[in-house]
Amino acid sequence: MKPFITLLLVFSFFVSVAQDLEVPNNTEVTISSDADYNDITLGNKSVLNILEGVTVNADNLNVENNATLNLHGVLYVLNNISVSNNGAFTVNSTGILDVSGDVNVNNNSDITLDGNVQIDGDFTAPDQANVTIDGTVNVDGSFTGTVDGGSGTLSSGNNNNYNNPLPVELLGADIASQEAEVTVTWTTATETNNDFFTLFVSRDMDIWEELERVAGNGTKSTLTNYEYSFNSEVNGQIYIKLIQTDFDGTTEALRVLSTEVNTKDYRIYPQPLRAGAAWKIRGLDNDDTYKVYSSSMQEIRDSQNLTRGLYYVVINDKKVKKLIVQQTNQ
Repeated sequence: MKPFITLLLVFSFFVSVAQDLEVPNNTEVTISSDADYNDITLGNKSVLNILEGVTVNADNLNVENNATLNLHGVLYVLNNISVSNNGAFTVNSTGILDVSGDVNVNNNSDITLDGNVQIDGDFTAPDQANVTIDGTVNVDGSFTGTVDGGSGTLSSGNNNNYNNPLPVELLGADIASQEAEVTVTWTTATETNNDFFTLFVSRDMDIWEELERVAGNGTKSTLTNYEYSFNSEVNGQIYIKLIQTDFDGTTEALRVLSTEVNTKDYRIYPQPLRAGAAWKIRGLDNDDTYKVYSSSMQEIRDSQNLTRGLYYVVINDKKVKKLIVQQTNQ
């Protein structure tokens, strides 16, 4: 058996002339930055991953036997997409697929469309193919085939449509961070048998940790705003996944969001401090505020003329730092 090879394509330079991308048999390739290609061809048992935040342009896409494409980012195909026998094509919830031509799927292929898909031409999938739609698919031409499941929608020019109403109609979701505090907000237009939402956090979109469950509103036909805030324990890029769960246990991935967390590191110096000596807070910006409290939690007005004892410095009403003041040497 041939070993399965994993490659990572990182394009840190500008390519002036588009080339073909051929993913060899038994090889996994990940595209992690924007790229332009003529034709993209996935060999037998190969895997192509397009990461979230990445935009790829191609003239044609060919997914050969037993090959898999995972789209988390944006893919524009100028002409056609062909998926051969036993191929797998997944547009994840963060993915966007825009095809100017046709999409042709062969027998026993698995097509999962969780994101937003626009097909200007025809979409053809035989009954032997497995098509699942949890996102939104629009086909300007004709759709030939059957949708096997999912809670999304498909509309087509020949009115061969699929509409399984979403348990939650999500109007929007957003994420914001200020220092270590991260706030996730989302709004629903309608809810049907909605039990609760679950938020997960990840640093790499591979390992997810459950953050919180937020109660839903059952069945409701008016706008509902939700908000959840937490303090991140890590710096750098983090990802939040929003999952919805029905009363019967059915789950729906609604959105994946990301933000950059920049936790300030405040330091008091010198430490320990001599009574009456001046002290400063390293990392303090002009828009930061602080207050000094005694060990009995009485606010100290003259914070630069402290006597012997233990003090608490509260920065921006959130972070607490200890300040130890020693007796002055006689």
